[in-house]
Amino acid sequence: MDESQSSAPARRKGTFIAKHAVTLGIMAVAGAVLVISLGYNLGSLVQPGSGLWPATLAVVVMILCVVLILVPGLDAEMESHEAVTTWQQWRTLAFAVIPLLLFAPLMVMAGTSVAAALLAFYWLKVLHRCSIRYSLIWAAIFTVAVNLIFILGLGIDLPAGLVFGGVA
Repeated sequence: MDESQSSAPARRKGTFIAKHAVTLGIMAVAGAVLVISLGYNLGSLVQPGSGLWPATLAVVVMILCVVLILVPGLDAEMESHEAVTTWQQWRTLAFAVIPLLLFAPLMVMAGTSVAAALLAFYWLKVLHRCSIRYSLIWAAIFTVAVNLIFILGLGIDLPAGLVFGGVA
């Protein structure tokens, strides 16, 4: 038996363990967010408290982590490639996360609709390299959907932003 055959199972096992370690780490962070958010008022869907959305998101992330651990085959692509993160992947991650950090200040200044439209357009045009027309159409659809869900569906007023006469 040559060296490449003996290292393949070890590499797969190492990748499998690494994937589950990261998944369990994410689950632990989501669990901490859930515990902290339960300390706040959850409210209801119509009158959400400050802890409702963080708790909801934490539960969703924990469920997805359990699915990732329990469903076989979700890691098949990862096992077939070397688990190496490249500079390009880190750059893409930064380009995806930085706009999220800018979303809240933009929402205060320009309102939820403008912030949501710009975020959707950015992700489609910059990250997914879609055409301008396609990005504009889907950004508008996303913004309308956000407004329908929150304003009509849940009865929650979204911030209009300081530029459009909203109160901070």
